[in-house]
Amino acid sequence: MIAGQLIFRGWALYPSWFFTDDYRLMYDARAQGLGWDYLTRPFDSQFMPFGRLLVWVVTASGSMNWFLAASLTLLLQALASAACLWMLVSLFGPRWGVLAPLGLYLTSVLTLPALMWWAAGINQIPLQAAFFVAVTAWVRHLRSGRRRWLFLVVGTVAFGLLCYVKALLIVPVLGYVSIAYFAQGNLSDRVVTAVRSWWAQGALALVLVMGYLAYYTTAVPQPFVAKSGSVAAEVADAMLGTSMATGILGGPWRWWRTSPPIVLASPPSWTVHASWVLIALLVLYAALRRHRTLRGWFLLAAYGGALYVLLATSRGQTFGRLAGLEYRYLTDAACVLALVVGLVFLELIDAPDSSQPRSVPLINLGVDRRWVAAVVAVVVLGGLVSSWRYVGYWHRDNASRAYVKTLQSNLSTKGPAPQLAGQTLPDVVMPDYTKPYNSASRFVRLLSPDVTFPSASGRLQVIDEQGRLQPAQIKTAVRSVAGPVDDCGWKVTAPGADIPLEARTFDWHWWLRIGYLGSQDSPIVVTVGENRREALLRRGLHSLYVEVDGVFDSVSLTGLEQGTTVCVDTIEVGDPVPQVVSQG
Repeated sequence: MIAGQLIFRGWALYPSWFFTDDYRLMYDARAQGLGWDYLTRPFDSQFMPFGRLLVWVVTASGSMNWFLAASLTLLLQALASAACLWMLVSLFGPRWGVLAPLGLYLTSVLTLPALMWWAAGINQIPLQAAFFVAVTAWVRHLRSGRRRWLFLVVGTVAFGLLCYVKALLIVPVLGYVSIAYFAQGNLSDRVVTAVRSWWAQGALALVLVMGYLAYYTTAVPQPFVAKSGSVAAEVADAMLGTSMATGILGGPWRWWRTSPPIVLASPPSWTVHASWVLIALLVLYAALRRHRTLRGWFLLAAYGGALYVLLATSRGQTFGRLAGLEYRYLTDAACVLALVVGLVFLELIDAPDSSQPRSVPLINLGVDRRWVAAVVAVVVLGGLVSSWRYVGYWHRDNASRAYVKTLQSNLSTKGPAPQLAGQTLPDVVMPDYTKPYNSASRFVRLLSPDVTFPSASGRLQVIDEQGRLQPAQIKTAVRSVAGPVDDCGWKVTAPGADIPLEARTFDWHWWLRIGYLGSQDSPIVVTVGENRREALLRRGLHSLYVEVDGVFDSVSLTGLEQGTTVCVDTIEVGDPVPQVVSQG
């Protein structure tokens, strides 16, 4: 089953590509290099040293090495899936029944968005592995009391915290398992038993959690600002009422094409209602057939509630209902679902208060293992179909893939190192909210170290919408006044000349194109307002492109060598755009 999952997810990953935040992370790795400051630098309110280490490895391996990124992601998934199997076998024994929760985890679409988006996967897939290992080691410690298992728990949780802040939620899950299944009596008796038996472990967990929180709250900026109106209800309806309810049963079956390749859960309304009915029937059936099942369902509900609170107070403040339909914020719920299904329907070995079959079931529907297998198969099939449809968006609609590959190919063409104008990348590659990472001067350095972004150039190029390098031309806003010399325009010699414009510019970032005919090669100084640019002119008919800022109504040309004469036909002021090549 695990091999099948890896084959499916390998098919999903390798034809995919990087997306937005992936490029930002790689730029940081390239710009800073491996070091303590780099590893501990927060990223969008995330503290993720392990993820940054993986990004550095991929970035250091070459330019846009998606094969390595996908392979490392698949390796992490293999570890997480193997850890899930280890947890189920360790807790419930090597029995056929563990294949049901294993199958739910392996095929759950809840985990897929965090797999396909590399920036999310390097945080959340290690978190899944940490969850399974921590639960397994903790239960083994509760059974045997051996310290080696406790050390593994602490080390695993600490590792999880180096990947993703939500690893904090592992600690209350461990505490709940202790109280609900390894203590007995009423709630107060169970708490007293837990405090007496595991106070040292609890103190150790408290030190770890409080130390992490102290660092996180002081060192990691939180960019989310509460809205004037409450978003709690709409996030709850979307996350808990719609996406989670359908997702745990193989949904959502249909996706909302919002900002491809990022798509959101959009299950048909009838499937949402049907999912809640089926969940209620499943909870009722388990309670009528087995003892102590509600405590398992309570764990799933409480964990979902915790995820909701985290989302509603963070990204939900910005995106509202849309955030609740994004499965990246429910990824770890799939881990808890696998654990809970086992706790509800299987006996937890050596746990005094485990779920057990009723000696006389309160309902007998004649349901045998074939029916159970059929139900699990339907949910698994639903998860695979939902996953297949989701992956299609990443294979077809990630516009940055074609753009980057084209740009990469153009930059690798033999010839002089490209000289590019500073540009803003298309929104489909790097949206406006990624500033300043959406500037070409940052992005292109991920692809080639030889590219320059000069303030003056005689062979300026720009990147078109498809990622191709094209000669630049100026989309003219203002041009120079016609020159007084016939067949020359403005005649410039060593003393220099001031060339007036037809109108005054406004305060902006401009490029000039100076069209000229030079008698010989010569240096030149172009002065515009407070901008002073040094450049070289070539003998013959050419263009010089100069980058300037501000408000001005004339251009000063000085610094020519003695004996040099330059005829300036026109000066165009505007934005650089790809040159239009006439057909004919």
